[in-house]
Amino acid sequence: MKRLLAVALTAAFFAGVAVASLAQRGAQRPLVLRGAASSSPLLGLAYGRLDVWLTRLDPKTLKVLPGRKLALGRFWSGWSLSPDRAQLAFGNQPSSSNDSPAAIRFVDAGSLRTVSEVPLGVDGYVAVTHWVQADRLLALVRSQKGDSVVVVDPVAQRVLARQALAGSVRAIARANGALVLLLVQPAFAPVDLVVADEAGALRSVTLDRVEAGASTTAPPNSVGQNDFAGLAVDAADNRAFAVAAGDPVAEVDLGSLAVSYHTLTQPVSLLGRLHDWLEPKAQAKELLVRSVRYASWLGDGQLAVFGQNGAPYWQQGALQVSTRPSGLLLVDTRSWTSRVLDARSSSLVVAKNALLSWGLGWDSGKQRETGTGLSIYGPTGLRRFHLFGPRPIYDVQVVGSRAFVRKNGQSRFSIVSLRTGRKLMTIQGREMPLVLTGAGSAFVG
Repeated sequence: MKRLLAVALTAAFFAGVAVASLAQRGAQRPLVLRGAASSSPLLGLAYGRLDVWLTRLDPKTLKVLPGRKLALGRFWSGWSLSPDRAQLAFGNQPSSSNDSPAAIRFVDAGSLRTVSEVPLGVDGYVAVTHWVQADRLLALVRSQKGDSVVVVDPVAQRVLARQALAGSVRAIARANGALVLLLVQPAFAPVDLVVADEAGALRSVTLDRVEAGASTTAPPNSVGQNDFAGLAVDAADNRAFAVAAGDPVAEVDLGSLAVSYHTLTQPVSLLGRLHDWLEPKAQAKELLVRSVRYASWLGDGQLAVFGQNGAPYWQQGALQVSTRPSGLLLVDTRSWTSRVLDARSSSLVVAKNALLSWGLGWDSGKQRETGTGLSIYGPTGLRRFHLFGPRPIYDVQVVGSRAFVRKNGQSRFSIVSLRTGRKLMTIQGREMPLVLTGAGSAFVG
């Protein structure tokens, strides 16, 4: 069985390489690579020994600039920018028991001073905020009693509505005037897509052919496992896409909640489950995760899907896992064809005229982490540069034409030119700040 699995995985890898090679030689629609806008002046979160600080950053080095900075205390979760980019919203962090009062702090983005703090009337922490208009903000609150959506008026500084969710949020995406949520149930089952509007009203639809959540392997030696689905939104056409390993892509019209399913025409062996597993590093005693998928809308009808898989094996009577990237798949939602852009990818960042891709793997039996370095692709889908060899990459952020890359450790990062592919410098003795780009923070369910 182990040999068959190894052969299958090897075939999947080389099939992906072959598809990517053919795709690069053939005529392909150019990628729309705009990247996320950053605040001006550039703002970020700098991590101190005792606090997290909202600061202004040098866009060339991410060095904290002189001048005022704001200690955020317990408010540095789920940030978002107002539509006019004049204010920031920060939610409270989780406590050890997750039963602290949930609240949002509003900050003036120009002066870096607190405007107000609004309690949400529920215990828990704020995982996401989404500013749909000047006087409406949606917040996802997580607590021991379950997830809920809270509507806040930042101008009047009060809560307008609160709605409990019938499931646990595993992915979110921002839409025009709404927050789109992907919910799972306690057991492995079809996911629910929920649209929360500016009034807090919830509309939902069950995606019968996209499954995720917790399950248990067959006895003997039953083990808990989990599958995670991904979500992306095409705001221009008001539609959402849900993806899971081995399942068709679900396309949802956010107005009518009509659902259609699409099986991709290219071989998708890199996306198949193969009864595989995934175990995050240093979490071997927690619930094992079998597959993870993420989705990112690129524009012009193109969707990116990526994530991780793994495979189990036994070593001296103990279950071990070897994780690997699932590969970066580009899906054309006009023809529902697909191509593997990077068979070794588990993560990506979209910049202006560049797509940055990298992969991480982990073998618990060997206690060894593997990486694929950093690949930079242009709008044609051709790889322009590859840096850092097979080194593991932990985080990549982009500001303008520069990428800031953290390879290992918390106190060093490299700066790379996206134009030339050259490593410009390495910053030593300083942790890389979190740059505030886009409309708000990402969500990890």
